[in-house]
Parts: sequence; structure tokens; C-alpha cells
Amino acid sequence: MPGTQTMRPGEPDTGPAPSGEYLAIERDHLQPLPEERFETGVELASRVDRYGQITVRTNRYSVPARLMGRNVRVMLHTSADRL
Repeated sequence: MPGTQTMRPGEPDTGPAPSGEYLAIERDHLQPLPEERFETGVELASRVDRYGQITVRTNRYSVPARLMGRNVRVMLHTSADRL
């Protein structure tokens, strides 16, 4: 299994290294975040039906009634959807 260690007979069990040790090792190699934000979601198009709803993949969402009949863009993320 990835990430597991195989113990050999007579070898002491020291456990995984604390996360602080990893940070100390990696700190010199870290780079600053880019100034421009980048999108991690998927952009989809949907049309608002006469009930004020859109379908995104297999899910239905209600949207403001003023958008009925219009096409909208949907950003699909793993944690939340945004119109």
C-alpha cells in the first residue's frame, strides 16, 4: 500500500516524522504564490427553465426568477457551485 512502511525484524518503530520536520526541510524550496488567481473549477453553461431552475449534471438548482429563459454560466467546484 502506498505510504506505508515495511518493518524489518529488530528495527525500532519510530513512527512517521512530525509535520514540523517536513516543513523545516521544505521551507527553503517553497515559492511565493502567483499574483494572479487561477480557477480550479469547471465552467458549464445551462439555460434557466420556466420554473426558474437550471440543471447542472444531474442536479437541479433554483435561481432568481428574473433569469428565466436566459443562459447562465456555472462554475462547478467540489465544495460549492456558483452562478
